[in-house]
Amino acid sequence: MTQRYAIGMTDRQAFEMAVLGLQKAFQLLEDDKEQRLVLIVPLYNFSDTWLGKAIDAVKALGFSAELLEKNRVIKIDKVNIELLSSAHIDRAKISDVLVAYLSTDKDLVKIDNLVAVKNVVFIPHLQEELDGWIEKWNPEIL
Repeated sequence: MTQRYAIGMTDRQAFEMAVLGLQKAFQLLEDDKEQRLVLIVPLYNFSDTWLGKAIDAVKALGFSAELLEKNRVIKIDKVNIELLSSAHIDRAKISDVLVAYLSTDKDLVKIDNLVAVKNVVFIPHLQEELDGWIEKWNPEIL
C-alpha cells in the first residue's frame, strides 16, 4: 500500500516547501538497504528549480542538482537517486520513495496508478492540485 504525503501550501515559500519535501523523502528511506528514490519534475532545467536549489542548499546530501541533472541517476551509499521528467512517470513504477515536484493533475493520476511505489511525497505548485489530491487520497499533510 502506498503511503502519501503532501507539503501544505500555507504561507510557505517555494524553497521551504522543496526543502521539506526532500527532508521527508530521505526520512522515508530505510538504513542499510538498497533503495530507489525518484524525483519527478516537469522540466529539464532542474538545477534552476526550487527543488534543485534545495538539493544544493542541503550539503549533507552529498550531491548537487547539477550532477543529478547531468547523470540522471546517481548512487549515494545504498540509495539510487533518479531524476525523471513528468513525461516518463511510467519508469518510476518500482520506487521506495517518489517525489512529485510541481506535478499536474494529469501527472498525479499517472503517479497514483503506479502500484509498486511505497511512498509518494507531493510538492505542489497550485493549491487546486493539492486540494484535489487531498480529497482523493487524504495524504499526511506536512
